[in-house]
Amino acid sequence: MSLTHRIRIAAAFLATIGAALAAGTAPASATTALPSCVSAGTSIVAGQYLSAPSFHLVMQGDGNLVEYDTAGHPLWDTQTAGNPGASAVLQASDGNLVVYSATGHALWAAYPGSAAGDRLCMQGDGNVVIYSASNTALWATMSGPLWSRGNISAGNYYPSGQCTWWAEQQAAKYTGVFPRIGGDARYWAANASANRWHVDGTPRIGSVAVFQPGVAGAGAYGHVAWVTEVYPSRNAIAITEMNYVGPGLVDRRVVSPASGVYGLQYIDFPA
Repeated sequence: MSLTHRIRIAAAFLATIGAALAAGTAPASATTALPSCVSAGTSIVAGQYLSAPSFHLVMQGDGNLVEYDTAGHPLWDTQTAGNPGASAVLQASDGNLVVYSATGHALWAAYPGSAAGDRLCMQGDGNVVIYSASNTALWATMSGPLWSRGNISAGNYYPSGQCTWWAEQQAAKYTGVFPRIGGDARYWAANASANRWHVDGTPRIGSVAVFQPGVAGAGAYGHVAWVTEVYPSRNAIAITEMNYVGPGLVDRRVVSPASGVYGLQYIDFPA
C-alpha cells in the first residue's frame, strides 16, 4: 500500500489533527499530546502523539506511526497501516521501539540495540531519535526537510531480480511514484541529481544508498539498496537489497561506516 493511499485512509483523522496541531492545541477528539520525549516503558496508543515545534509523531487509529509537519505533510512512517488498535511501545526491557498489533503481534521494530533506560524524542529539527540513558543517539529517522520531488517515470523498467529493480520498487512504494533515475547502479546518484532528486552523503530512513564499485561489497556495476534504519552512534545503516547474494534474492544487512565514505551517497525521496 503506498503512503498516498495510507494518507487517504486517514484523511478524516488528519483533517482534525492537522488544524489542531497547527493551532498548537490538541483536537477535541480522543487525541492526546505527549511530551516531545518519552521514556522507556511508555506505550503510545491510537490518538496520542509526541509534539515538538513544527513536527509531530502520531500513532494513528489505522495502526501506522507517522511523523508529520504542521502543514500535514508526512515525513516518515512505519508502514503499518491496516492494523487498527495497534500501539507503539518503547520497551523497558531493551529500549526497542516496537509497533504491536491489537493482538500483541510485532509489526515493526527499530532494533536500536539493547539500551534499557533510553528515551524516544520528536525533535524540533524534525528528526525522530532514540537516545540512550547517556544521551547517545542509537537510532534516528534523519527526517525533517520535505524534499522536493524530481522527475518521475511511468514504471519500473529495470530487469526483475536486479538491485536497481528492487530499489526502484521500494522508492515507488514509499512515494507513490516511480522516480526517474536510469543507468547502472554506479550512476544512480549522478542521474538522480540530474533528474532533480535530492542527493547527499547523509543516510536517512527511506532513502536509496548508492555504492560505487568496491564499496561495501559492490561489484563492477555498483550497487543500490533501500535504507530501513539509521544508527548514528554506530555510523551504520540497515538496508534491504536484491541481487547481493544472488539474482532475485532479497536480504537485509547492516553496513558501517555509513557516512563520511567516498563512493557512498544517498538519494532522498519525499514521503
